[in-house]
Amino acid sequence: MFWILLAIIAIILVIVMAVVVTALSQKSSANVEMVAARLAQLQTTVTDRQTDIGNTNLANTNSTLGLNLTQLNNEIKDILVSDGKNPKKLNNAIVTKEAQNTKDLAATLDNAKLNALFDSTYASAMTYQLDTTLSTIHQMEKNKNGPKMTTFLTDADKDLSQARDSFARYDDTAL
Repeated sequence: MFWILLAIIAIILVIVMAVVVTALSQKSSANVEMVAARLAQLQTTVTDRQTDIGNTNLANTNSTLGLNLTQLNNEIKDILVSDGKNPKKLNNAIVTKEAQNTKDLAATLDNAKLNALFDSTYASAMTYQLDTTLSTIHQMEKNKNGPKMTTFLTDADKDLSQARDSFARYDDTAL
């Protein structure tokens, strides 16, 4: 009887561990897809808004961010492919949310451009966008798996933090 009870407990523990590992894997996968969608949307915003920026330092920061985003987008696509996912077919809910976020950001930036406040609004908006992206990246660091993910997370943290800090330091009075 004792051995049967011990076997049942062992089976229950194995099932619980499998459920926990599956849940963590799904959350990690959702975070990867969310960051991939966010980086793609940020790349679009950075590219589309480069010509709207008046301040040279801000334009340089934006240009550097654009180059970094190109590299990060390539890295995360490789990660998605190695995980068996198609980078062009991410979770629809995530893509829709990020597309709406980009649409809302575009409206804010268009309004700022009309009111001659583009540079300061853009710097603030990009600081926020990069902050939220970095927050998700920091969550992913807890569940990193493999050298590609480790490299991506290190590169993303360094590059996006530098850009965020540059945007945060922007002072529109120092033209």
